[in-house]
Amino acid sequence: MSESLIIQIPLGLPGLTTGVSFELRARSPGSAYAWLRSTTGPSIELLAIDVLSLRRDYPIDQLRRNLAFLHLDDDEPLLALALCTVPQRPAAATANLLAPVVVGLRSRKAAQIVLHDPRWSEDAPLPG
Repeated sequence: MSESLIIQIPLGLPGLTTGVSFELRARSPGSAYAWLRSTTGPSIELLAIDVLSLRRDYPIDQLRRNLAFLHLDDDEPLLALALCTVPQRPAAATANLLAPVVVGLRSRKAAQIVLHDPRWSEDAPLPG
């Protein structure tokens, strides 16, 4: 991701249901990390990472099927982001691969999707 996008998450995020508009911007040029900042509702900024940078076998097609309620075009490019948790000891940082935020890059509509698959964890270690 190389630019800043304003995206809409119509259902909000758990715990942030009043904020539906977010700015998504790369942490730095060429980085797999991005910031997701609420532009409405409470002031909050979340660190996220492109799931494909962590796992090339991530089920993007399954995520696309789960986004049907957003009425995205079949060929719309998707960006799947895992929200990160960075504790005081950054070496223990994790990514939520179980419930990614999936963004339609043309429509700029997004949703958090929960995968019911034991291969994915809500606390996958991030590379050092």
